[in-house]
Parts: sequence; C-alpha cells; structure tokens
Amino acid sequence: AAVVVLNATRTTLHGLAFAAWLPDGQEIKTPLPPLPPLASHKAGFRLQGPAQAQEGTLAVQLRLEKLEAGKASKIDTGKLTLQVRKPDQTHDRTFLSSIDGSVQYYAVVPAKPGQDPAAQPGLVLTLHGASVEARGQAAAYAAKPGLHIVAPTNRRPYGFDWEDWGRLDALEVLQLAQKELGTDPRRTYLTGHSMGGHGAWHVGVTFPDRFAAIGPSAGWVSMWSYAGAKKATQMSPVQELVLRAANPSDTLALARNYTQHGVYVLHGDADDNVPVGHARTMRKLLSDFHPDFAYYEERGAGHWWGKAGISGAACVDWPDMFDFFERRQIPKRAEVRTVDFSTANPAVSGWCHWAGIDLQHKPLLVSNVKLRHDPAKCRFDGATDNVARLVLDLSHLTDKGPLSFRLDADTLADVPWPKIGDRLWLEHYGKTWKTTDPPSPSQKNMHRSGPFREVYRNHML
Repeated sequence: AAVVVLNATRTTLHGLAFAAWLPDGQEIKTPLPPLPPLASHKAGFRLQGPAQAQEGTLAVQLRLEKLEAGKASKIDTGKLTLQVRKPDQTHDRTFLSSIDGSVQYYAVVPAKPGQDPAAQPGLVLTLHGASVEARGQAAAYAAKPGLHIVAPTNRRPYGFDWEDWGRLDALEVLQLAQKELGTDPRRTYLTGHSMGGHGAWHVGVTFPDRFAAIGPSAGWVSMWSYAGAKKATQMSPVQELVLRAANPSDTLALARNYTQHGVYVLHGDADDNVPVGHARTMRKLLSDFHPDFAYYEERGAGHWWGKAGISGAACVDWPDMFDFFERRQIPKRAEVRTVDFSTANPAVSGWCHWAGIDLQHKPLLVSNVKLRHDPAKCRFDGATDNVARLVLDLSHLTDKGPLSFRLDADTLADVPWPKIGDRLWLEHYGKTWKTTDPPSPSQKNMHRSGPFREVYRNHML
C-alpha cells in the first residue's frame, strides 16, 4: 500500500479514481471518495506486479482520473521511485494503522543468522529522537545475530514524545512486527535515543511486562524535568482534577514498575542537549530499590557519538547494552510469583503479568497493587492502593481448586473457580473485598475509561 495526497479546488470533486502500475505489472485502480472544496485528502492505493530481483530503483507510474458519463478523463500524472531491497537488508514496511486507518510504516534491520538457526529471533524496539525518523533510526544499527531491530515512526519526526499516539504507535508496531517477523515474545527489548530515550523510560515504565530489558540512551525523564513544565504546589480542586490527566506521564511516580525488567542506562557526560543529570537522577532512583540495572557514562561524549570498533552509532548500537539484553528474558507467566504494579490510568495501562487494575477509587491518581501468589496452594496475598476493582488471570494455574485471598485487611477463603473462563474479578466498594461477576461493558473499566484524549485511539477524524 502507498499514499497520495490530493488538494481540492473550490468545487467538490466526484468520481475520482487513482491508477497505479509497476513495470510489467497490472494497472490497479482505486476509487476515491468525494473531495470537498479546498480540502486535502490522504488516500491509500494498491500496487500489484512482479518482485524485482535486482537492487536499484523501481518506477511506479501514477494517474489521477475523473469519471464522467462513463468515460475516464486524466486530471494529473506522476511518478514514484521506490528503492529495491533484499530481504536481509534494512528496509521499510507499511501497514494500515488500527488507530486511525492511516498508512504508517516501520523500519527493520533484519537479524543475521544466530548460533541456533532453528531458534526464534528476538526483537529490539528502538525509538527515534526528535527530528529523526524510523528509517534514520534503523540506519544507525548494524545487523545482530538472532535479533531483529525494529523502529516505529511516532507518526512524524517530532511526534508526541512517544506518549499518547506515539505510545500507541510503538505498541502497534511491536505487536505487528512480532507477528510478521515471528519473534520470540520472551526476547523482546526496548531502547531509544534522546526523545526516544525518554520514550524508553516512558513506555518501559507504563508496560513493564512487555519487555525483558530496556536501554534508554541520552533520555530525559519527564516533561517536568526536561521541558520546563512546572507542577503547581497550590491548586484549586478543579485545577487538581484537570492536571490529573497528565499523571500517566509522571515517570518517577511509576518508577517501581521498572523492577519487572532489567534496565541499562547509557549517556554521554558532555551531552549539551539532554544533560547527563537526567541519567544520574534515574541511577540514584533505581539504586534505592532495583535489583537488576546497569549504568554507563561515556566520558567526553556529547549527544550523538560513535566509537572506533563499533560499526553502528555507539550511542544507540552499544555492544554492552546488547549483551545485557541477550542475558535476559521475560519470565513465563507461571514463573511470576510477585507483581508490584502501578498505573495512573488503567485505560492506558491496566495489566502486568496476571494482575489487572480494572477500576480506580479516585480516577487518574496513581493506583498500586502488590500481590504474591502460591500456585501450589491457589493462594494470593497482598495490598492495594486506590484500587476499586481488581482482575486476575488464572490461566497459568494448573490446579483449578478453590482459591484463597488475603487482600489488605480482608481474607477470602474457598473462593470457587470462575464459572466461565479463567478470569476472576474482585471489588472493593465498601469496607471489604468481595468477588463479583465480570463487569458490564457499560461500566467503567480499563477499556472504557480515562480523560478525553482517549477518544483519539478510536478512529477519530
């Protein structure tokens, strides 16, 4: 699929079609919707033809037509030049986004053969910096044995700082690339540079069970620490309520989520774009509680830097960081005994391994659940904060006998297995926890919640 942008005149245009064809290929016509006066329309179209065996370029012929009285008249023509890539070369892949139906792309640095040709390759999701694009980010890496490197777009070079639509784009590309490239879901890693380093901090803390390890490079911590945004110390109740919508961006408030994966922090100590103080802040924070993190500063290095003997750009293609990644895997769900998970908005991120925060007592304030379970005894113990409804996925348990819980100050014994499926809901609306039926879709839940900005994920025009 590809895209053409049309600009209308002062009258509505009807009966438009777009024709495209490759050398030795079939001409494919794509009907277009009416184009209102003075409007622009970004339309996808399809190509069909034989694959080119030789490297080089490929010319695509384009024609815009208008159908009147059963006859097609030409409005304009054009040509699109494509670069031809072999399957083992860095290349772009387009897709139709489920977020808004637009055509997007991601770049891939294909894996080189690993030691075990039969093993599934891993995947490194790398997030680009401001003014960079996915294909430029991918070009900074050398191919790795047994690891595909995938760079999403963030919608545009500056995008959304990998928050909001940028975050959705990263997750959509991750899911799509895992399927298309056939990667091992347990060997999934996250990195990024500059704005993308912030993206690694933000996406990593928001979805802690999606990655075995993260590696922010030259990454800033949050909007408050880097962009100069100020948190008011005294606010009216209405101001406080409105500003809660920004809480999912508060990296430090969710920082304990990093315990779910390894962390490698990389920064140049002479960085004049993102000061090294951001990395040192995170090192100090992680050292208070994190059991598995590494930290490296390159002396004398600025914001973007290379190093002799490293084929890619060293500030992103850092060998020690990739070694750190390769020694870590996401644990199987049945192996996860403890979940310590926080979220400021279940509509953004509600799940971690087998525990889900489905509803908050106070919307958009940080909620936390600390749970430990003993699968041999079908027992769960733990504490919650600002959680009104909790959901547990029990599919990893082999013993489907009665369950028992000790949540906060409450004890629930001999809880039967769910009648349908493997998910169990518990609610805390009064003074005690109790089991409940699955909530009605009309009720607030992690799929139907959040501030107004959440409408943008639903094909908003």
